Amino acid sequence: MTGSRTEERSLTAEVIEIGRKMIHAGLVDDALEDVVRAAKRTVPGCSFASFSVRQDEGGLATRAATDPEALILDHLQYHRDGPSVAAVKSNETVLVADLASDDRWPGFATSAARVAGCVLVATIPDETRPTRAIGSLNIYGSAPNAFDDESSETAALLAAHVAVLISMATTIEQLQFALQGRDIIGQAKGILMERQKLTAEAAFDVLRRSSQRMNLKLRDVAAELTARTPGAGSMEGQAMAVDESPRVTL
Repeated sequence: MTGSRTEERSLTAEVIEIGRKMIHAGLVDDALEDVVRAAKRTVPGCSFASFSVRQDEGGLATRAATDPEALILDHLQYHRDGPSVAAVKSNETVLVADLASDDRWPGFATSAARVAGCVLVATIPDETRPTRAIGSLNIYGSAPNAFDDESSETAALLAAHVAVLISMATTIEQLQFALQGRDIIGQAKGILMERQKLTAEAAFDVLRRSSQRMNLKLRDVAAELTARTPGAGSMEGQAMAVDESPRVTL
């Protein structure tokens, strides 16, 4: 029991450090490298590990791996099928206790058995859509039957923590983007207020109308206007062209 608690505290410390990198430093790729290294250290039976992410165009891609063997095993299934692909499709953990005797993915298993003995795949759920997986933590063992219940529990716990961290990092990135956009819009409003003698409300209305007419996001309209300042830029002229209302005086 004591050993198990010590390992749990060790894993918690690993996750805290990974979270610090991912959220505070914005080093997502470095954090994912830490994730696979943590898996290799803490998951019983793990010889090498990798982290796969779902691509927008479909399929998977490896973002981090502890060893060349993990990359080989990943790519063997990306081009045909295998436990990682199946896990992400179903959003369920997949265990291959013995690659040499498993018949679910014969094309993958025959080649993979030359490199590893078993595979354990824990999915990374999408926190905004729990039924969908955004990727997988792929745990490879060099010998058959290297994984036990503790292996599965540790991998699942690490994957769950990573899912939350990725969600938090994405939310923070979106918030930072929104705050940057708000700052740019504020600068653009200031330009219009100074040059056209508008109130803040009227300046924002000019930007809003320009955004609608030009079919551009408000942030993009503001960004181009500020980028063309100083000088009478074309964006300012287009923005003012849609403002047919009387000038508002202070």
